[in-house]
Amino acid sequence: MMEDEQGHVSKIFPELTSSFLKLVDENFRIHHDIKWYSEMLCKSPKYFSRLIKAESGRNASWWIEKKLSEEAGFLLLSSSLSMSQISDRLGFTSESFFGKYFKRLNGCSPMQYRKTHMSTSYGKNGKESMNQ
Repeated sequence: MMEDEQGHVSKIFPELTSSFLKLVDENFRIHHDIKWYSEMLCKSPKYFSRLIKAESGRNASWWIEKKLSEEAGFLLLSSSLSMSQISDRLGFTSESFFGKYFKRLNGCSPMQYRKTHMSTSYGKNGKESMNQ
């Protein structure tokens, strides 16, 4: 999400979508379901989903999944946290569910992602490559 120098959400999207994306940024680790976000924005889930799709061109669930996937990838590559710890941080009920969710979004398991991306991001001496 884009913010200006004062930390305000950019006007790229109409107000509802901007409010939703701000809520996602603040709550994606705890709340993964559209119902919670629609209730916070005082809309029915069905109406809320239609409005987000119309305003942003993407489903509300896509935005939540995008944020979870980005954060999971970041944690996998920037930390030595276990899958269980990452799963807990992202609010999943189990490591197994996190693994299946991650694989569905990224096409590989979290461990495969970590192994593949760590080997391509770092050179032989263990320092980060400039080709990122």
